[in-house]
Amino acid sequence: MKRVVMLLAWTVMVMPVFSQFTLSGVVIDEKQNPLPGANLLIVELGRGTISGSDGSFAMDRMPEGNYTLKVMFMGYESTFKEVAISAETDMGKILLTTAAFMGEEVFVRAIRAGSKTPVAFSELNREEIASRNFGQDVPYLLSSTPSVVTSSDAGHGIGYT
Repeated sequence: MKRVVMLLAWTVMVMPVFSQFTLSGVVIDEKQNPLPGANLLIVELGRGTISGSDGSFAMDRMPEGNYTLKVMFMGYESTFKEVAISAETDMGKILLTTAAFMGEEVFVRAIRAGSKTPVAFSELNREEIASRNFGQDVPYLLSSTPSVVTSSDAGHGIGYT
C-alpha cells in the first residue's frame, strides 16, 4: 500500500513538469540584422528574457495558455505579439521597426563653483600656481586642492604622475 501511495504521489508531482514548454524566436530589424539584447516580456506572467548575440531567445518552463509577448529595444518601436502555447513554440522572426524619439531641447551649461555652491572648491590664480611650481608635473601643482590625490612612479613628481 505504501508503494502505491508513493507512486501515485510521484505521478501527481511530476505531471506539471510535462505541461511546460519552450517559447523561442529571433528578434531582427528591418534589414534582417539580429538585435542582441532586446527585452522580451510575457505580460501576463511578468516573466522576461533578453535576446542573445544572434538575436535569438528562448523562454523555458512556459505553462500552456494564451499570452501577450512584448518585445522592446532602444531606438525601435515596441511590439506586442499574441502567442498560444500548447507545445514547443517557435515565434520565428520578430521584426522591430526603427523609431525616432523626439525629446525636448537639451542645453549644456557650465557653471563655476561659487561661495554658495554646496561643493568644496579652490581657485588658483597665476601667482599661486607660480609659487607652487617647482618643475614638477601638473598633478603636483594641484595636490593641495580638495579631493585631488597625486602619486608618482619615480617618487619625485616628474614622469608618470
